[in-house]
Amino acid sequence: MERVKRRIFAGLSAAALAAGAITAAAPTSSAATTQCSSNCLTFAAEEYGSTYVAAIQARLVEQGSVVSLAGSSNFKGEDFRSLDEGTTTQLWDDGLVPTALAKNWPGYQMYEYEFTPYGQDSNLCIGTATAATNGTELSLRPCGVNNQTLWLPETDEAVNGFEPIIAGSDTRSTAPYVITAGSPGAALTTHELASPEPSSQLWEEIVGIL
Repeated sequence: MERVKRRIFAGLSAAALAAGAITAAAPTSSAATTQCSSNCLTFAAEEYGSTYVAAIQARLVEQGSVVSLAGSSNFKGEDFRSLDEGTTTQLWDDGLVPTALAKNWPGYQMYEYEFTPYGQDSNLCIGTATAATNGTELSLRPCGVNNQTLWLPETDEAVNGFEPIIAGSDTRSTAPYVITAGSPGAALTTHELASPEPSSQLWEEIVGIL
């Protein structure tokens, strides 16, 4: 697979690379609005099913806009695009993800999720303002800047088609920080993965117009 990030991030400084710069690639899934069509997706937690999904509810969308749970509908705030950024091994080789992530999940695919209202690029991706820890809110951050917009779906831990999604900034060998749903309307956050996995930490991609 072509290493797209080498082209996109060729101009970044060594300091930026050490912090975890990443890439962009082609989308594969579907969407909430007709305009987004087959290019976008959103996420649903097992706890609520497709009744509530990941969304941007802010009227004025900008860097820092919170990602929360909203009632599913044909709504531009639920339009996201999946960007395949390469494997944990590839990204670690380039100094872009922590050693623990590559060591514990070698060869796993990692992604960015860009906000694409009505199918339009925003260059803002689901991420965290700081490295993930317990209670860190998910918000829109510039795509391709650091590993705080990288995510790793943990397919080996899937339950009934739902799986944990590990933060790309995670440095823990056990109980990694994963996307966690709160109550409807509340911000999505990261929390260490519980065992057994609660339904609030298990996610599926919702494909197609909601």
